[in-house]
Amino acid sequence: MHTHTLWAARVAAGTVLPDKRLPARLACILETFAERPSDAIPQAAGSWGQAKGIYRFLANPRVQPAALQQGLSSDTARQCLDQTTVLVVQDTTSLHLTGCHVLPELGPIGSGNLAQGVLLHSTLALTEQGAVLGVLGLQTWALSITHNFCELRERLKG
Repeated sequence: MHTHTLWAARVAAGTVLPDKRLPARLACILETFAERPSDAIPQAAGSWGQAKGIYRFLANPRVQPAALQQGLSSDTARQCLDQTTVLVVQDTTSLHLTGCHVLPELGPIGSGNLAQGVLLHSTLALTEQGAVLGVLGLQTWALSITHNFCELRERLKG
């Protein structure tokens, strides 16, 4: 069995979902994207039926982003227990989504406030050698036009 298959099964098993069928679906989705991490959903899925299944899973109102993040973070934390030293690296980046009109919560990004998107703050756990153990945390938000740098810095501290 491949390492990414074991990882996907471990994360899915540790994710609290409201239906016992959903962890199996999550494991398939995670494995799909572990095999093809840079592909969009239709390309990674390989068929329209598989892509539709992924879209349905992500659109399911009973599948909460917080539960998915908790499963991933918990698995990463378990991986950290095996390490003598863990490096925790943080970064905030902007996701340019100007053409995406289905997300009402977009805010200004970049200089001049011309582009629309969200900010993504990620926290990764690494070994001393730089191998990625996993994601410890993800936070997304949109800025308002009046949001300033000091407010952003305070938000990241909280």
